[in-house]
Amino acid sequence: MSPWDDLIEEIDDQKQPEKTGRKSNSGVLKIVLFFVLVGVIVVIALPWIRNQNPSSAAVTSTRLVMDAETGEIFDNFRVPKDQPFPWKNPKTGRNTLYMPEKCYWTPDGKAKNTPDYVLLNKFTGKAGPTLCPVCGKEVREHNPTPPDELLVEAFNEGR
Repeated sequence: MSPWDDLIEEIDDQKQPEKTGRKSNSGVLKIVLFFVLVGVIVVIALPWIRNQNPSSAAVTSTRLVMDAETGEIFDNFRVPKDQPFPWKNPKTGRNTLYMPEKCYWTPDGKAKNTPDYVLLNKFTGKAGPTLCPVCGKEVREHNPTPPDELLVEAFNEGR
């Protein structure tokens, strides 16, 4: 007799308790089936859920970097653990990658929502203050953004 036969017989007994005289175990059966179903769902869903959200370590170890020689931007560069910049450019093999500053100004003194990326002179070996090549404004570490009202105006005007 297989386990399925026992289950079928138990279900039949629950439908017709007057024939067998046995007590119904439908409550226990429902609980067991519930936990089996939950277990199957967890086993199927867990790998999918784990792959949906990148780990916080992966998110915090990626940066937007700029090549000091070519000006090329690498949007999601994975920063090597415990390695100070400059980081190695995967295309050239040279240590020329730095985190740039963002400049949100236009040449006519208006704000814009898409930044220009600027490497500070201290990274490129140049003397003096760093000037944005697009707008000419001075760029410094942790370069401040324009006031919110100017950014809203830029958004509304499509800049």
